[in-house]
Amino acid sequence: MKLSILDQVRLTDGMTASRALRSSLELARLGDELGYERYWVAEHHGSESTVCPCPEVLLGRIGAETSEIRIGAGGVLLPHYSPLKVAESFRTLDALYPGRIDLGIGRSPGCGIQEMHALRRYRSDSPFAEDFEEQLTDLLRFLNGDFPKDHQFRNIIVSPSTQRRLPVWLLGSTCSSAAIAGKLDLSYAYAQFICPTQMQDAFERYRELRNGSAGNQSRTILAVSVICTESEDEIHKLALSVKKNRPPPNGGAQNNGVPALPRKQWEKCRFVGTPERVQHEIYAAAAIAKTEEVMILTPLADHETCMKSYRLLAEIFGLKSRSKADANPRASTEQAFKV
Repeated sequence: MKLSILDQVRLTDGMTASRALRSSLELARLGDELGYERYWVAEHHGSESTVCPCPEVLLGRIGAETSEIRIGAGGVLLPHYSPLKVAESFRTLDALYPGRIDLGIGRSPGCGIQEMHALRRYRSDSPFAEDFEEQLTDLLRFLNGDFPKDHQFRNIIVSPSTQRRLPVWLLGSTCSSAAIAGKLDLSYAYAQFICPTQMQDAFERYRELRNGSAGNQSRTILAVSVICTESEDEIHKLALSVKKNRPPPNGGAQNNGVPALPRKQWEKCRFVGTPERVQHEIYAAAAIAKTEEVMILTPLADHETCMKSYRLLAEIFGLKSRSKADANPRASTEQAFKV
């Protein structure tokens, strides 16, 4: 089983934006050291509880603070942007950190209607871009250089040039996103912590549409919310902390096409407990999704407790740790520039 980290870069009571961003750098370094597969940062706008509206900027710093863990966006909200600009941004990241960049794409607004209108050049009352599939197709063609010969964008040079194919993931929490991912033969990541009810159907729909596809690089990720504690006694105290600092259900994206969950059902989206209990629940969910990689979101207010939860998970799952020297190349890099 591969484990990865999803970071919403949350701003909790008494924390400055600078401190929240530095905490993300610390968590990325820890994930690299502990042997997590990848580290993704989420994009949100108009939020008082999150401070990452532009993942590509934070990734530029995270890449310099880590060495082996894959890093990426989970995800870029494509309806707000030009496909060419997204391709250029992530080609640049790939040139800086070759072979380590993932591009996760989301189609929800990640904000309210007012923020959505301010972000988009062409304004609409629909939370989804009506031409999302066309946008996504253009993005893939810019990245891969395979526009049809008669296409108006055929001769555009996407800088920087590279021979590598950047891994593109479509993120979602509904069967409709799974259908698009399957149709376009993309890797697919499902957010169970947003909508647990469609998880099995979404993965089945994705695999049904990919059946017989010539592509063999597509993979799946199940994203879940997890809080891991050393003992049962800690569970109640941590649960109170999460209730105090939690974002609204569905991450505050009330217009993302997913019905708001009843509070009791939303609470059940989270796996909370000792390493043994949480490991059992993660394996059970992964078996239903038929996936070999689970991405962990830990929504805790206290940064040290959050770091501890990821350490406990790494230990119980037997992740292969990397040495601190390999996982944090910053010192050697700075020394190289002094020579």
